[in-house]
Amino acid sequence: MKISRTSAVTLLTVIALIISCQNNRPDRFKKKLDDRWSVRMAESEMTRNPQMWMVDFVKEKKWNYTQGLMGLAFLRLSDSTGNERYFNYVKEYADSMIDAHGSIWNYKMENYNIDQVNPGKMLFLLYDRTKDPRYNIAIEELKAQIDSQPRTPEGGFWHKKIYP
Repeated sequence: MKISRTSAVTLLTVIALIISCQNNRPDRFKKKLDDRWSVRMAESEMTRNPQMWMVDFVKEKKWNYTQGLMGLAFLRLSDSTGNERYFNYVKEYADSMIDAHGSIWNYKMENYNIDQVNPGKMLFLLYDRTKDPRYNIAIEELKAQIDSQPRTPEGGFWHKKIYP
C-alpha cells in the first residue's frame, strides 16, 4: 500500500498537533493551577509582601484599614483551607504591632481615625484562637475609641477628628 504525499503530510500534521496539545507541565505547575483563586491571591500577596504590614505599598509598619481588611481575609482563608501559613502571616503582623501590655504601636485614640479601628476585627479571631490577653486589651482600646468617636448631628461617625 502506497501513501500519497498529501496523505503523509496530513497524517504527520495531525500527529504533531496531537502531541503539541498534550499537557507537559511539571506537577509543581499543575498544583498551582488546581489552587482556588483565593489561595492564588493569598500566595501572590505573601510573595509581594513578605510581611503583612507591607500591604498597600507602605514603607513602614502601619496599623490601618487595609492591613485589617487583609488580615481578616487571611484568617478566614486559614480557617477554610486549614493552612496555618495564612494564620501565622496575620499573627506575626499583630504580634509586631501589639506590645506586651496590649498597646497598639503608633496608635493614638485621640486622633479618632476610624481607619485604625478596622484592624481590630481580626483581633477577635486571633483572640478566640490563641486566648492571648494582649489581643483582648487592644480590642477594648479600640472599643473605647468607638464609644467616644465624634459624631455628626445625625449620629454618624466622623471619619477622622480633623474633619469639622
